[in-house]
Amino acid sequence: MDTGFLFLQTSPSHPGLVRMLTTTEEAPNPASQGGPAADPAIRFVARFNDLDAARLHAFSALRHYLVNLDASLFKVGIIDAIAAVDSISLPHRLLFLDPDLSAEERSLLAARIARHRRRRRRADQAWRLVGWIGIAWLVLLALASF
Repeated sequence: MDTGFLFLQTSPSHPGLVRMLTTTEEAPNPASQGGPAADPAIRFVARFNDLDAARLHAFSALRHYLVNLDASLFKVGIIDAIAAVDSISLPHRLLFLDPDLSAEERSLLAARIARHRRRRRRADQAWRLVGWIGIAWLVLLALASF
């Protein structure tokens, strides 16, 4: 269980693609890379207490958009990618969010994060219900065997 940083990059030379990278050493510094006009540009950085689990959850959330597993490339918009990673229910701290996002994009990001969290909560509730039904079934079978 390593503490580390998960970050998302975009590149003007590859529009529509987002790369997800991780590091355990030190937080990437977006300012040292020339900002959002750089190639590639860091658009999001978060610190996770369990980096391996965070990477697994992020890949799970973005699995439908995967283009290249080895390069961790996804064909998804940056807003959707940030929302998927930031809505992970593991303890994390946002370190950097691209300051060039417009107010409209920021409100869209907040809505997408809320949507991801609602979907995850509904799925958790459904699996919890399945578990309770299974327990009730086992209790009924045990009572019927007497």
